[in-house]
Amino acid sequence: TETRTRIFFCLPSIVTHQSSQTKELCEKQRTSWLAAISRQDIKPANFHYTRVCSDYFTSGKPAGLYDTTNPDLAPTLKLGHQLMKPGDSCRHTTAVARDAKKRKIEEDTIQSATTMASDIESSDRRFS
Repeated sequence: TETRTRIFFCLPSIVTHQSSQTKELCEKQRTSWLAAISRQDIKPANFHYTRVCSDYFTSGKPAGLYDTTNPDLAPTLKLGHQLMKPGDSCRHTTAVARDAKKRKIEEDTIQSATTMASDIESSDRRFS
């Protein structure tokens, strides 16, 4: 059997000193965590002390704030209730592949533009 070290993660905080989009994402992520945990004894005064074990995430850790398609955006495993379904990792994998493809297209475009500019510059030198 595989033994994995347990890590405890704080409930996501609400970031207010950045953009309104960041604040919205923070609020959405915290709400998702609280819905997943589904414990009546967690009150706003206790949010700072609330911890969630790595066993509750498919990858062993929560997703980043802007990684909205990641199934680990909120805890989904071993919750003791059936309110939440495990995240759809297929959707996340597709989104990651799509982003990688976009980046490659952008890099190829930049590379071809650089090559074209270099070709034009060298042809200008030949004719001068």
